[in-house]
Amino acid sequence: MLRELRVGWTVFSTTRWLWIVVLAFAALNAIQTGALQTLGPPLAKETFGAAGWGYALSAQSIGLLVATVVILRVSLNHPLRAGMLGVSAVSLPLLILGLNPVVLPLVVAMFVAGAGGETFNVGWALAMQENIDESMLSRAYSYDMLGSLVAMPVGQLIYGPLGDAFGYQDVLVTSGILY
Repeated sequence: MLRELRVGWTVFSTTRWLWIVVLAFAALNAIQTGALQTLGPPLAKETFGAAGWGYALSAQSIGLLVATVVILRVSLNHPLRAGMLGVSAVSLPLLILGLNPVVLPLVVAMFVAGAGGETFNVGWALAMQENIDESMLSRAYSYDMLGSLVAMPVGQLIYGPLGDAFGYQDVLVTSGILY
């Protein structure tokens, strides 16, 4: 098992684009999880209500599904580039929540963010499958998942205190800009 971990680490650490994107997503996932999932619900409850938050989350899922259907029919010449551009749409709901938390613009932003996130998922899967040797793919995915998801609990832990210290909306706007 240790040998397999070393072999996987060698593939991961020597594939520059792979570890750079994974490192970036450690930060992006911490921001998204902390800002949206930690600060979003209480801010929604204070402003437009729990039902509005439910509409926003549903719109995000619908955006993901719509993007899946569209991507099945459209050929992406540069799937990873399209994915990176698409995932940047996650900044939109953060900015809307921070600047003017109103349901309809948030629902639209969450739809776009869901579609953008799915565009990234497809682009990333294609990039991995086209550029990583099939015999090493599961090992590369393992380090990808570890690196991409490891900071999410950190984001959830720090965003509550950040929101309390600096104000939820200011932290959300800053997070949207950083994202």
